[in-house]
Amino acid sequence: MSQTLERDLGSLALLRQGKRDRYIAQHLIISESTVKFHMNNVLVKFKAKTRCQAIANGWI
Repeated sequence: MSQTLERDLGSLALLRQGKRDRYIAQHLIISESTVKFHMNNVLVKFKAKTRCQAIANGWI
């Protein structure tokens, strides 16, 4: 699994737990803008329009 995909899914897993971007950034030791980048990657890859849709559809 590529490092980018791992970060994308790691970010989404934390979001699923109810964590906010700031917490995710601190936990993964990345910037908040990088968290947003990874979340956008997830939305594009899974053809979801929102973060909630990605979680609700069980893509994580």
